[in-house]
Amino acid sequence: MKVKERLINTFKLLGYTLSELDGMKPFFEGQNLNNQFYRRILLKNFFAVIETYLYISREMVLVKSLIDRDNDGLSWEEMSLLNQKKAGLNAKGEVIATDTYQNFIPSFRFSLSIFAKAFDSEMPDFSDIRFNHLQKMIKRRNDLTHPKSHQDISITDEEIKMLIPMFGWFINLHGKIDIGFKIWLEKIWPDL
Repeated sequence: MKVKERLINTFKLLGYTLSELDGMKPFFEGQNLNNQFYRRILLKNFFAVIETYLYISREMVLVKSLIDRDNDGLSWEEMSLLNQKKAGLNAKGEVIATDTYQNFIPSFRFSLSIFAKAFDSEMPDFSDIRFNHLQKMIKRRNDLTHPKSHQDISITDEEIKMLIPMFGWFINLHGKIDIGFKIWLEKIWPDL
């Protein structure tokens, strides 16, 4: 896939995700926030959006390295993580690449930090209390995906009070580190 095509595909994914965010507005109505079904959908969709943003962030760092023809000081280990690949050998001694995935929290930290580094943006602040809430909510998302009891699929009022500000914090955090990306994008593709 050509670099420009890769960039366009990534922007299409971003556009779709932004329209999903817009479609989530009715979930914030009082009656819906009191319904367990809507609470579960909200939590799952928030994390789907976060995961998409993380993927897009890693993809944009890769695109930048291809366009700029350098790795911006990225190590081969970082490049391997960005590509989510691990090199190995098959029985014939041929090099093969296998997919690799990281746990959510380390991947979250890495994706946002490498994005900020690549685009000379403000480094993310992971000391915020809402980052702690993110860690708690990822466990809840996993509980929802693999429930073992009724409590695993019930989202409390307290968790909703953590979830919504946590998601807002993430969107604002990504917006801050996105500034360097926008400046770079205007330089390489002014007619976008």
